Amino acid sequence: MKNVILWGLVLLNVLLLTAFVGRISGSDAALAQNRRPADYLLIPANIAEDGSSAVVYMLDTDNNMLGGMVFDDSRKELLTMQPINIERIFSTGEGISTGAGGVPRGSGDSNVNTKPRGGRVGTGTGTGTGTHTNP
Repeated sequence: MKNVILWGLVLLNVLLLTAFVGRISGSDAALAQNRRPADYLLIPANIAEDGSSAVVYMLDTDNNMLGGMVFDDSRKELLTMQPINIERIFSTGEGISTGAGGVPRGSGDSNVNTKPRGGRVGTGTGTGTGTHTNP
C-alpha cells in the first residue's frame, strides 16, 4: 500500500512540474484576441443646395473603404451607398492634375501650354528685382 501511495505522489509531482515548466516557458501572446474594430471617420454633408437633403459619408480608415448613408424622409427609410475601395482609386490617379499648368500626370502632351500661373513670365529671384515681361 505504501508503494502505491509513493508512486502516486511521484506521478503527481511529475505532472505538477510539467505544468509549471509549460507555464513559464510558453509565449505570452493573447491568442483568443480578435482583430480590433476599424476606425471610422464620419463626414456630414448637404446634397441639395437648400439643405433639404443630407448625407453622412463613412470612411473606414483601416480597410480604405468609403460609403455613405442618407435618410429619405418621405419614405422614412435609410438608403446606403455601395462601398468604394478608395485605395484603388488613389493608386490609379485618374483625372488628377499636378497643378502645373493643368497638365494631367502622364499625359505626355507637349502641345499643352505649360506657362506658369500668375500671368507674368520673367527672370528673377523672387525679391522683386528681376525683369518681367507681359505675355
